[in-house]
Amino acid sequence: MTRAGYHVANESIVIRIKSIPFTAYTDTDGNSISLSYSIRAKGHYEQDWIELDTIEFSDSPYIVKSYEYGGDAAKGLFRYIPINGKVGFQVEARIGYYTDDMTNCRRYFTGETSGWSNTKTITFP
Repeated sequence: MTRAGYHVANESIVIRIKSIPFTAYTDTDGNSISLSYSIRAKGHYEQDWIELDTIEFSDSPYIVKSYEYGGDAAKGLFRYIPINGKVGFQVEARIGYYTDDMTNCRRYFTGETSGWSNTKTITFP
C-alpha cells in the first residue's frame, strides 16, 4: 500500500542559556552547592509568571531547552497561545541547594541568585 506524504509542523521554542564556569562543592554544613538556572515565562494576557524549569549546570558552553507550543502535545502556558500572543521569558542563575518538602509538594532553594534577567519577548504567529 502506498501512502501519500504529509506535512508535520514542529512548533517549538528553543531557549539557549550561555553557561558560566562553576565548580560544585560541599559547604561546612554538608550541603552540595551547585549552579542551576531557572526559566520562567508569562503571557502578556496573563497575570503571573510561571516557573517552567530548573536546569542543572552543564559543562557545555550553552544549555538548550525546548518547549512545544500549540496543539495537544504542548503543556500549560504553551497549549493555548492566542494568535499574535506575546510571551516573555526570563532566566535566573542560582548557586546553592534545594530541599524538598514532601508534605506540601514544594521545593525550596537556599543560596544566592543573580536576579531575573531582562525579559525576552516572543510573538507567536
